Amino acid sequence: MAATGTQQGKAIRKQFTSASSADTTTFASAPNMADWAQIIGAGSTVLVVENGDSLTITTDAAEPSALIPGPFTAFTSTTATRVRMGNGQAPQLASVTITAPDYVAGTALTDTATTTVQRVGVRTSFLLAGTMSQGETVTLGTTGAVEGDYIKIIRTSTSAQTCAVVNGGAGAGTLHTQLASKVNFTEARFNGTNWLLSACGPS
Repeated sequence: MAATGTQQGKAIRKQFTSASSADTTTFASAPNMADWAQIIGAGSTVLVVENGDSLTITTDAAEPSALIPGPFTAFTSTTATRVRMGNGQAPQLASVTITAPDYVAGTALTDTATTTVQRVGVRTSFLLAGTMSQGETVTLGTTGAVEGDYIKIIRTSTSAQTCAVVNGGAGAGTLHTQLASKVNFTEARFNGTNWLLSACGPS
């Protein structure tokens, strides 16, 4: 992208994958800033915008590709299949219809202070006990989990207790604490090492 009053430079196109190193030079300044970024495949992509801030873009099975307008000055990283960046005319995204797999229900959880759950399928859901007599902690285990798996913890109880959902991966840490007395949910995605929060209700 050329600055105002500056002649547009030669069109630049570059492709990155999860194995690519960060690129802070190709699109670093006008007239070479990237006008667009095309992301293909599920994953998390980090780019740098014109003011130097990082922008994280997540694609998943429900939205497996994205075309994001710039300008961008650098590529940082991606876990998607590929990322294409360039200036000038942006490519067109092919029309793709993908049906995300339904959630498979895991064993309903009992009124227990601490529980560890394991994935059953690509998308696994667990229902908390209808009555909670104590604060609860649910740890998302990693046994059998593969990158791109999702686990959802669903709460229908309005008991005056909280529920902490914890990453059972190497990074540990609480992903989301479901508030007391409220219907709620926590959804997390596995990145191959850790469970990362992808969506949640009130916290």
